Amino acid sequence: MLWVLRDNPNARHFYEAQGWSVTGGEMVEDRDGYAIPETRYAVTFAP
Repeated sequence: MLWVLRDNPNARHFYEAQGWSVTGGEMVEDRDGYAIPETRYAVTFAP
């Protein structure tokens, strides 16, 4: 599982191209008063 900045299409495209999928999880991280929305991704690795 990993968190990706919601508004970073380049990172999101990169992870999706590597097989990661959006799980539907969202959170907003607060850093020094700035709200940073993030989206959760997950991947299943083959044995």
